Amino acid sequence: MKAPRRQCIFCDNPVDSKEHIWSQWMHPFLDEGNEKKNYNRHTIIRDPDGSEELTGPTGKPGGVFDIQVREVCRPCNQGWMNDREQEVRPFLEPMLKGEAITITSEQTAELARWCAQKFIVMEHASRGTALTPRADREALRIGAQIPPYFRIYMGNHVSKSRSASMRHSHTLALTSEGPVPPLNGMDRNIQTISLVIGKIFVHLNAARVDGFDLESTYFVSRVWDECRIWPDPNSSCSWPHRPLLDNAGLSIMSAGLEQIIQSAKVTWIAKQF
Repeated sequence: MKAPRRQCIFCDNPVDSKEHIWSQWMHPFLDEGNEKKNYNRHTIIRDPDGSEELTGPTGKPGGVFDIQVREVCRPCNQGWMNDREQEVRPFLEPMLKGEAITITSEQTAELARWCAQKFIVMEHASRGTALTPRADREALRIGAQIPPYFRIYMGNHVSKSRSASMRHSHTLALTSEGPVPPLNGMDRNIQTISLVIGKIFVHLNAARVDGFDLESTYFVSRVWDECRIWPDPNSSCSWPHRPLLDNAGLSIMSAGLEQIIQSAKVTWIAKQF
């Protein structure tokens, strides 16, 4: 008997399409000109006892910006997802190229919706590690509603990298009874995602845990307070946008969740409740 086809992460259609994390039109601005092009696509699973498991390919040919995630359907990929990308491209392209541009508050909101779309796709790059419940994914597709627990940041950097990504996700609770709210069919309830796109970075903090937020637990000066584009944007409408993060700054921002897990008084969840 044939196994049932996987369902698109945004609708009821079967999966029959791949979504680029870095869209193809961006690729000319992301190529760093290295003679030897390969990248690692690793998933690290860490347990509370300190052990860890590394999976995923090493030395995969091509640039990291070639990564595609096969978790969507063609109607979504070629329809509303593409439409949203075409809406932001006229001002996103000069931003990732480091050109001077001023954008409106509505364009900032459009960028945040586009980022949320990319982040949700990235959640599914490694199976069994997704956070956003189906109802919230459908709300983004149908009504352009960003999940209420998403905190999205965008700014410029001075790193030599033009394409890089880092995602951390965990399942945790503040009580021994389990996560509140419940996992609701998902595997994780807290995550961070950092993505370098040309000369800009985008970053997500997401915590579906009552009484807990990442920003209060791990504060990154001049990022949390100056670079937020959703909700209640703090960022200036003029780009390039300071602060200009270097490699160390990008690492501090992207490693926030790991620092929290190592230091905060949280309860690890080793089973589904």
